[in-house]
Amino acid sequence: MNNIYKKAFTLAEVLITLAIIGVITAMTLPALINKTNNAEIVTGVKKYQSLLNQAITKYEADNGCIGNLSACNAFSGASDHETAWNAIKPYFNITKDCGISIGQGCFPKDVVYKWLNGTNKLVIDNQEDAKALLADGSCLLLWDATGNCDYPSSRSGKDPMAHLCGDFWIDINGFKGPNQIGRDTFSWRITNIGVYPTGHYDDYTADSNGNAACDPSNSNLSTAPYPGAGIGCTAKVIKEGAINY
Repeated sequence: MNNIYKKAFTLAEVLITLAIIGVITAMTLPALINKTNNAEIVTGVKKYQSLLNQAITKYEADNGCIGNLSACNAFSGASDHETAWNAIKPYFNITKDCGISIGQGCFPKDVVYKWLNGTNKLVIDNQEDAKALLADGSCLLLWDATGNCDYPSSRSGKDPMAHLCGDFWIDINGFKGPNQIGRDTFSWRITNIGVYPTGHYDDYTADSNGNAACDPSNSNLSTAPYPGAGIGCTAKVIKEGAINY
């Protein structure tokens, strides 16, 4: 009778194969996780572009100033964040309202947010701007510019950026990291005629060619368009539908 030999992997071969799989997984998994996280952030940025504009539009409709936010006087004070917030907050689904109080936990407590280039910005929870924790876990900050929607944020002096009322800042994923401008935290311009992503073509946070200034390798945090800060990343993300920086 013929002997029948069955081929099989040796223990050494199995261990080597598992080791190779482990190395490949270790190399590719972080990239996959980062890609997934970025996709979620992009979705959040697009969502808030719509929600923020809807909130302001509803406020205008209820108060008879559609297309002319200054006529409602929510932003009529000299950086009166509390008055502006009290007018706008009914149009958000809020789980915690911190108002202009500091250290109340509407943003991560004692966490120093970073600019896009990795340098420290500040502890947002300690700022006297209006802050709230929203029902979807996002953190919102409202800053009121001075002059009742007459603060200049335009390169050309033209609308919409010529008549800035204030800013919205949103940490899209709330208390999760990295707590960094242009990565999970983005800003929008509240203008007299609508809400626009910071870095919009005529905003001073865009470059002279109308491109959103968003460069993590740049150290410039002091002069417009502040590419190292990442303030203009909001417009870039919405335009490209991705985080390509």
